[in-house]
Amino acid sequence: MTGTCEQCTDLPPTKVSPTGRPLCEACFAQLTGLSAAGSTLAGGGDASSAVGAGIAATGFTSSMDVEGQHRDGQRAKLAATEGFWARLKVRVIG
Repeated sequence: MTGTCEQCTDLPPTKVSPTGRPLCEACFAQLTGLSAAGSTLAGGGDASSAVGAGIAATGFTSSMDVEGQHRDGQRAKLAATEGFWARLKVRVIG
């Protein structure tokens, strides 16, 4: 992605919103938190539940990035490994 974040116009974008807008990490986390809080309120939850959901969702936004990096590393390691037993070991143990 090139350019700047459409929300703050300061940082380079690293994420894409569900509507396709390029956003930086901070703006994406804020959007996710506000969406979670709004969904909680729309579902009939009280304000304290909405605040909790917003904080939890904001903290969760970057947690899946680590999983994706780990998965990509495992795929690269598996692609570089030859032999049935060696590949099985990489699949099972890592």
